[in-house]
Amino acid sequence: MSDIRWDLVLKPEIEYLSNLYRDIDIKKEFVPVIEMLNRNIIKSRIIVNGNKLIAYAYAIESKTLLDTIYADAGFIDKNDINDIRLDYIFNWIDAISGNRKVLMNRIYNSSDGLEDYLIRHGYKKAVRYRLVSSINNSNSVCSNEFLTLGNIDYDQFSDAEYKAYVDGPDGFLFSKIPSCRHNATREMFNGKYGDIINKASFLMVGSEIDAAVIASRKDDESAFIDTIFVKKDLRSKGLGRKLMECSMMALKSLNYDKIYLYVNSENTAALNLYRSLGFIKDDYPEDIIYYKIKY
Repeated sequence: MSDIRWDLVLKPEIEYLSNLYRDIDIKKEFVPVIEMLNRNIIKSRIIVNGNKLIAYAYAIESKTLLDTIYADAGFIDKNDINDIRLDYIFNWIDAISGNRKVLMNRIYNSSDGLEDYLIRHGYKKAVRYRLVSSINNSNSVCSNEFLTLGNIDYDQFSDAEYKAYVDGPDGFLFSKIPSCRHNATREMFNGKYGDIINKASFLMVGSEIDAAVIASRKDDESAFIDTIFVKKDLRSKGLGRKLMECSMMALKSLNYDKIYLYVNSENTAALNLYRSLGFIKDDYPEDIIYYKIKY
């Protein structure tokens, strides 16, 4: 199998993900990946038995987060999974990632045994829920202690967000390199996840940014909370609730009907807050991330 057709290799995974995430054009998302794999721009490995493809893996270096590698792996038939083949795939991922953090989403044709293998070899699993709430049910009053975005210092915002998240269950999502975090923040404000809704995004500023909520446009009727955080020593004072109430009230005035956000399944305090604000877990697939931090 010297000439690998990555469009054929990844076809079953693409079909699986397309059925799972019906609101995303998965096939389109994979076009540049397949092109780079076919041109050997992306590092990859396959396992074959004769002419039969058994498994594959590839790793993408992040252009923004220089201390992070994004990996993908899959088995054509889960009955072909064994520790020898897993060692081949994941020892290779460990080797090419060096000291960088490894992030992986769902592994195609995974099994309970595969997940147990990853945990034994230093990976952790994060599960993030997508929650949704009807904004029409919101009758909140916005606190005057918050400011709208204005001319925000992206680096200052990034540093404050990192300090708020780093020790929590979502801390693994952030780069340890300040310049990388700053670039990621600029990407968010430049619309990577949707156009920022300035009138529904708020800050609380003291000597630094103490708390913030950033909302973006998902579609004509729906908005998305890109991030919300409160400085550690200001928590348990109701600021998170007040921020969400301000954002929801502003979105209601802008004629948005729904608001979405993601929350880590281990973040009990945040889950309780969002549920009290009317958020429920919708039928969207859970966001599963396997990660390994080496530094």
